[in-house]
Amino acid sequence: MALAARSGAPLSVFLGAISALALVTLIGVVFGAFITRIIPESYIHTIAGAMFIVIGLLMLAGRL
Repeated sequence: MALAARSGAPLSVFLGAISALALVTLIGVVFGAFITRIIPESYIHTIAGAMFIVIGLLMLAGRL
């Protein structure tokens, strides 16, 4: 909102933000489809769960 107020063109800022979100989503979908062909989905779930726990522990310890 601050960028829209400073630029004086809120529609341009909105369209840029929407375009960026769409592009990031597309990249995530393409990467996800590619990676699941190489690594089984169950492994991805296990790795994601382990990373979630590690990050949580690091945050509790004040190191992140």
